[in-house]
Amino acid sequence: MSVKLTEGALEALLNNSEVNDPVLQLLNICPVDNKKGPPRFRLMMSDGRHFLSTFMLSTQLNTLVEGKQLLPYCVCKLKRTTVNMLADGRRVVIVIDMEILMSAEDAGGKIGAPTRLKADGTNRVESPKRSSQSSPALSNSPLDSSPGPPRKLSSAAHSSSPGYGGEGGALGQKTPSQSPAKMPTHSPAKMPTHSPAMTPTHSPAKTPQASPVKVVPIASLNPYQNKWTIKARVTNKSEIRTWSNSRGDGKLFSMEVIDGSGEIKITAFNSEVDKFFPLVEKDKVYCISKATIKLANKKFSTLKNDYEMTLHSSTTLVPCEDTEGVPTMHCDFVPIAELENREKDDIIGR
Repeated sequence: MSVKLTEGALEALLNNSEVNDPVLQLLNICPVDNKKGPPRFRLMMSDGRHFLSTFMLSTQLNTLVEGKQLLPYCVCKLKRTTVNMLADGRRVVIVIDMEILMSAEDAGGKIGAPTRLKADGTNRVESPKRSSQSSPALSNSPLDSSPGPPRKLSSAAHSSSPGYGGEGGALGQKTPSQSPAKMPTHSPAKMPTHSPAMTPTHSPAKTPQASPVKVVPIASLNPYQNKWTIKARVTNKSEIRTWSNSRGDGKLFSMEVIDGSGEIKITAFNSEVDKFFPLVEKDKVYCISKATIKLANKKFSTLKNDYEMTLHSSTTLVPCEDTEGVPTMHCDFVPIAELENREKDDIIGR
């Protein structure tokens, strides 16, 4: 079996150009430090012409690593991705869904002689001669770009930053470009506060109160992002629950929302219950932003997501007129042969 890599796909991904299901080769994989959540993996991918090390695997695909399917030199089809901008202008490609087309063993080594592509989309040809069968090293440090032999995957390895960028450069953070050292005396024209959409798979959402905004998929959300908007459908809404203990009284309600990439649980407490409970209706689509993303408490959630969301006073939740592409339900199909391996009381259908 032979496969052909999608040459030029890396440039297209970084430049927000149309590219459907690109076929890429994994050159290296490295765990990054994520003490507050599930393991995260950084990938170095090649399209045969260039290679790029700013890919991040969505946590829902960690099973590919744990099952030793995602290994250096395997060939993959990227079915769904999204792009996040760092403070220094670099872009990180989040892989949300992928398929292994050829195992590392069958591929037999690196395909072609790709040169490094900078994370801002510019090409940099490496002058030192290197064997076509050796993979550039993927350092735990997001700033290291020196080539070398493949790094053995180890759970003890850590990154210097939990999300590609350290201080002021968290994964998914988008900030304006740096201002010049000397500013003119007159005030510059105001630039729009929203960013252009980073991926063609998510069209801008239109809300009654605001202009079109850029939305991100639920599967790409993580605690290191601080500017995002999701467009999702409410599939489940609880009643208001109250509690009383030695620390005082309180109330809460929760809801589950989905989009084309996944699902997430959202909870509101106390004064936010009064604010948001009357606004939320089951099966309606909403644009939600400025909520807190944190690790999910699996004791109270059965959703296939490592994170959950909490609403607070500055959270924005508005009905969305454009519901195109938002599914009405989320299915997690389980082969019949695997049913006996599932835990007791596992939910296998919704």
